Amino acid sequence: MMIEVPRDLPKQTPRFVDLLSMAWPDLTTADVIVASLSDCLRHNRDAAAVLRYFESIGMPVRQLDDLLTISSKSDEEELFSRRVVEGVAITIGSDGTWVLFRP
Repeated sequence: MMIEVPRDLPKQTPRFVDLLSMAWPDLTTADVIVASLSDCLRHNRDAAAVLRYFESIGMPVRQLDDLLTISSKSDEEELFSRRVVEGVAITIGSDGTWVLFRP
């Protein structure tokens, strides 16, 4: 499933709630998985299997910025990531899940 990314996203770093309301107005923050990346790494937890997916394509995640590298891949159709004030937001194309990774 191809992720439809709106072309008019702001260049400055938005708050997560603002990103949702601009780009995906039908979603609310109640629909979002919120996870601490440091806790996920320390306790081997994986919010929505995002970290496992990165590992499977040879892009292990060790810090928040690693989550942003997925959007630079021209052939990536499963995940879209975006820096937000709170951390990094990721949407999963195959099921529409949103994950907000905080530090």
